[in-house]
Order: sequence, then structure tokens, then C-alpha cells
Amino acid sequence: MKWVNWLAFDDKKFHQFSDFMLKTPLLSARTYFQVKERPVAKRIVFLRLTLCLVFLGFIVIFSRVVFSPVGYWEIALIGPIVYFLTESLSLVAQLVFFWGPIPSMHRHPLEAHSLSDFWGRRWNQWVQDWLRDLTRYRFKKTTHRLIATFAISGFFHEMMVNLPFFLFSGRNNFGTMMLYFAIQGIGLWIEREWLRMKSKIFKRVYLWIWLILPCPLFVGPPLLTFLGIIYG
Repeated sequence: MKWVNWLAFDDKKFHQFSDFMLKTPLLSARTYFQVKERPVAKRIVFLRLTLCLVFLGFIVIFSRVVFSPVGYWEIALIGPIVYFLTESLSLVAQLVFFWGPIPSMHRHPLEAHSLSDFWGRRWNQWVQDWLRDLTRYRFKKTTHRLIATFAISGFFHEMMVNLPFFLFSGRNNFGTMMLYFAIQGIGLWIEREWLRMKSKIFKRVYLWIWLILPCPLFVGPPLLTFLGIIYG
């Protein structure tokens, strides 16, 4: 993914290549060389990581003790586990690449006031800028960029989650990630076409309904097995 972005980056200099490839978890060269954020104190990163791991562990233990079996509504309820898992991984990355200025993976997603705000500004900035760089010059129409962005997101999640699950367990869960991100793309298109003039409260309700209802497609057997909530 970094290779693709580096090749598409116009203002690149050869001596910067190793810095971008080895000194940051960011996938966008443009973001890496433009970022102005100061490194966060290591003790703050450790504290945030500890809190995330505590909440993650609580959700896992709670799910194993209370939810048997783990059904649709149970998965929808524990959906926030995705945030604590990804935030924990990003904080570990910040500790590993501590010498450089690295923005947080997520930017206060609970403060999102719409679905477009959530996906466009709040969730996974590391990959978000990479996707923006990849689609900006190749697709002129907003709708085409939208389709490409969520199609690529779905494909990479299939490769990162469902493919390893298939290789290790032999169970086929392919298609769920593609479907989840397709639903999100449709929801974003609906919001832009018909919900622009709606109130902030309406948009917030719409945001969380659209994220949570298809959540079991994302938080499926691969992720639940990886976290030890279900077995096999």
C-alpha cells in the first residue's frame, strides 16, 4: 500500500523514501511530509493504550460470560470493540514510531455529526488519506470516487480479515466486508443526495443506525474468533 502511494506521490525525493517506508505507520506520503503535529508524551500514549486494553478486555470477557450464543443483536451491542481494537493497535504503532510526528488513527469518532463526517474526517485517518490520494486524480465525479473508495476498503478488509480466517480455519466468510462497505457507501450517497438539509440530531441518529445495524457483517466470525469471544 505504501509502494502504491509513493509511486503516485508527485513531490517525492529519493532520500525521503526510507523515512516514509520505515519511520511511520502512515500510508499517505503526502500526509507524512505535511504533518505538523508534535509527538505526544510517551506516558500519555501508555495511559491511552492501557485504558483501551482494559475496555477491550472487559468487552471480550463480558461477551464470553453473558452472550451465549452470540447473535445478531449481541454483536451489534459489542460493535464498539472495533474502536478499542484498532485504537490499541494504533497506539502500539505510535510507541514503535515514537520519534516522528504521528496523528492519531481516529479523530474523536463519537463527535461525528453525520455519516460523511464519520468516514471523511473521524475514522482511520491513516488509511483515509491513502484512499483519498488514490482516487482523487483517477475519478472526476464524486460518486465514482465514493464507489472506488468503499470498494477498495471492502477488498482490503477481505484480504486482511476473511482471507487469513479461511486459510487457518477453512471456513468461508468472503463477501461480508465488501457488503458492509457497500452499505456504507450507499448510506453516504443517500445522506448527500437527500439528507443535507436535515437537522444535526437527525443526521446523528441516521449515522449510528447506519453504522450499527449492518455491524454483524464486519464483526463476524473471523474477528470474534480472533478475540476469543467464540471458538472455531
